[in-house]
Amino acid sequence: MSADINLEFLEKTKKTIFSYEGKIPDGLSHYYKDILEGNNIEMYMQSYSLSEEEVKRYARVCKIKEIYNEITELMDILKTEVDSLDKDEVEEYTSLIEELQTSGESYIDELSEEEIEEELIENSDDINLTIYSNFIDESYDRTVNARSGKEVQSMKFITGLLQTLNKAEYLELRKKGLLHQIHNTEDRKRYFIDGNSIERISNGSTKVNFIRIPVSEKNKEELKKSINQDLNTLYLVVSYGDFKNEGLDETKFYNDHCLLIKKHFDELVCILDIFKKDFTNETFPIAMEFISNGYLTTRKMTSYLNKKTEENKTL
Repeated sequence: MSADINLEFLEKTKKTIFSYEGKIPDGLSHYYKDILEGNNIEMYMQSYSLSEEEVKRYARVCKIKEIYNEITELMDILKTEVDSLDKDEVEEYTSLIEELQTSGESYIDELSEEEIEEELIENSDDINLTIYSNFIDESYDRTVNARSGKEVQSMKFITGLLQTLNKAEYLELRKKGLLHQIHNTEDRKRYFIDGNSIERISNGSTKVNFIRIPVSEKNKEELKKSINQDLNTLYLVVSYGDFKNEGLDETKFYNDHCLLIKKHFDELVCILDIFKKDFTNETFPIAMEFISNGYLTTRKMTSYLNKKTEENKTL
């Protein structure tokens, strides 16, 4: 197994662990092995006032964290002690890493399936669906690391705008003047990706930039079977941010986002193609991964807000 695959898995694992930071009771984290074996579930439910689903889910997260720590320790040994290890030892450590990754991927897959089911229940009144660009973490990092004192407020506005996109008819938002097309900062012409305009929804200085993805009728039917939702509009959120939070003027903010779009132009075209062309055996799993990651990305933002809210309560 290549190092690249291990690093990709580790990044995915870190995101999973982060999304549950501050949610798992300290005591429960000591008994996750007992829970995973199916022992004393009702006792833990009563002790921590959790549902059975929450107890089992948190136990899986604890196991994922254990696997992450074990893999990083083994990789560190391979990196720092490679000169003192013989070939058999290197193969043994590499094999252990592969086994741990396989186990970790299984736990993460189970966790993702549960989260998606939960999100579908929570968002049953959504008429639209949101997915994100592969580089959306750049927007997250700029927002939460701004050090302006407005990070939490900006994230609240961003998640609020995302909820509006998911719950409201697109044309109604247009009629209310809440949506605007982004213009090229050089010649003021409207910005298009493969014939689809880049638009934004705003709350003051907070902006969410998105594309309405064309979805073929056949794909809408396939998605309805998979996510049990009549899809009205599919939004691809390209980037987001708050220029006051980031210490920028509005022109500089849009210049930066237009440059980001240009940098990832071909990547965005590929995402559009996945949904507007009828799914194949190769593209359908990719589409479902974008949808799954969409739920996890939104959850990452709400987890950040929940964490900051709890921190503020203790001040």
